[in-house]
Amino acid sequence: MKFRFSPIAKKRIQKFKNIKRSYYSLIILATLYFISLFAEFIANDNPLIIKFNNKFYFPIFKFYSERDFLADGELTEANYKKLNEHPIFTENKKNYMIFPIIPFSPNEIEKVEHGLKNEMTISVRKKNMLTGIIYVNNENKINSCRYNISEIFEIENNEELAGKSITYIFESSTADTISQIIKSRYNQEKSQPLKFLGQTKSGKTINIRFTSFDGGRISSRGINIRINEDESNFFITPKIKISKNLDIIAQSQDFFRFIGYSENNNMPINFIDVLKNSKLQDTETLITKITDKFKNNIIETEKILTNAINEKNGNLDEYEIELYKEKMKFPFKPTARHLFGLDEAGRDILARLIYAFRLSLTFGLILVFSAMSFGFIIGAIQGYAGGIIDITFQRLIEIWAAIPFLYVIILLGDIFGKGFLLLLICYAIFNWIGISYYIRAEFLKIKQFQYIEAARAIGLPWYKTIFRHILPNSLTPIISFLPFSLMAAISVLSALDYLGYGLPAPTPSWGELLGQAQIHKDAWWLILFPAITLFITMLLTVFIGEGIREAFDHKKMIKYK
Repeated sequence: MKFRFSPIAKKRIQKFKNIKRSYYSLIILATLYFISLFAEFIANDNPLIIKFNNKFYFPIFKFYSERDFLADGELTEANYKKLNEHPIFTENKKNYMIFPIIPFSPNEIEKVEHGLKNEMTISVRKKNMLTGIIYVNNENKINSCRYNISEIFEIENNEELAGKSITYIFESSTADTISQIIKSRYNQEKSQPLKFLGQTKSGKTINIRFTSFDGGRISSRGINIRINEDESNFFITPKIKISKNLDIIAQSQDFFRFIGYSENNNMPINFIDVLKNSKLQDTETLITKITDKFKNNIIETEKILTNAINEKNGNLDEYEIELYKEKMKFPFKPTARHLFGLDEAGRDILARLIYAFRLSLTFGLILVFSAMSFGFIIGAIQGYAGGIIDITFQRLIEIWAAIPFLYVIILLGDIFGKGFLLLLICYAIFNWIGISYYIRAEFLKIKQFQYIEAARAIGLPWYKTIFRHILPNSLTPIISFLPFSLMAAISVLSALDYLGYGLPAPTPSWGELLGQAQIHKDAWWLILFPAITLFITMLLTVFIGEGIREAFDHKKMIKYK
């Protein structure tokens, strides 16, 4: 029997084609889904083709052990990327591998340090810097003090300051500033941390810092003031950034003064010149450490201790120099190697999005067709039979619809574990209810028409009446709701994955990536690319649904005269 469209069906299809937005959305979505079916040829860590010793290998279709290529190799599956760096491939141009456009699988963890700037940040900190704390009351008198205050203010001991006014150790303008701050805090005025430079009575410049104040009870010891001797600016650790050639890229304020660079008027280009003209000792060892760190691509942060002569007292001051290179931390930002970045486990996001697209649409299509098929059967039985059968079915459906879907998913997931098939079955046993209502209504309506009565009068069997006359005229709700049901299925899958009740790890999923974005709020690429992919898919599906609903609206086929 040859299948043919009815004239009305042809008109509806043509009307859908005339709605360009919907028609092109269908073409785009269908094309993208068809391409995603071959995701293994687009994103994979296995090569498409290997030519080795004049023989061709196809790892995507067949398992090959490492021993197939190396005589001393293991019998486990070959690590093709590592194998591609072996001399048998690098030195023999006749042997080669061709990888997919995206040479990463969705579950492959990146192990190569890439996308990192070949720069180093060097910070210098004086280890034996004098520090101390003084406690001042509301009368601007010192209650007590701690640490090396006596050395900073050049007095005999800390006890000498007890009961003294702040003007005893601070220059008048500095004392006035401190007095205003203390007064405001005793008046319960909230304040952020305060930092500024002050002067002692002896003319020494010191760093003064107040902690934040949110109001409330003040300690009986008074307001604490933290004091540090002036070495550049204690609150900003002097840093310098250099390139692989040890050229200076940038430096913080007063870095040169902090290390005693003697040619400050002439801006240096190379960091070696800075070190050789600084007060730091054993600079040759430091230069060797920096050079080796660049040469061997060492990522770990290293701390080096060195000394410098204090020009004021002639003693040796101890300095700690920290060598820091940027280290890849997951999730990692987009780079030329990974265009959409890496997730929290170091997996390529673009590869995971492609596989997640295929999985989401496959899940949605299977769910929609299975749920609609079952819903059609139940609705057809109710509508055609009517009477006690219809009422009984309807009450049972209402009871079934009252069961909370999410609780069922959680319960069955705990018992049987997470899985694609389990999730599909759990959602399908609830998703058919809505479509059964529409099919029931269509059957109840259509079976009252005259042509159905005529079919029964001539003795046409019930199954022929259903499949030949009622069924073709009741498909409009199914076809109209199909795109919207598909959109709902994809949304539910993404939502369940986002909540952690969906597919098991490490299955690629849009919802799982969005869940990572909630944890890593500074990783903008984790929310941007999955959200755009999900939005475009939903938008195309909505456009298709609107076009189908417009084309299959039977009311617009009726002309009233």
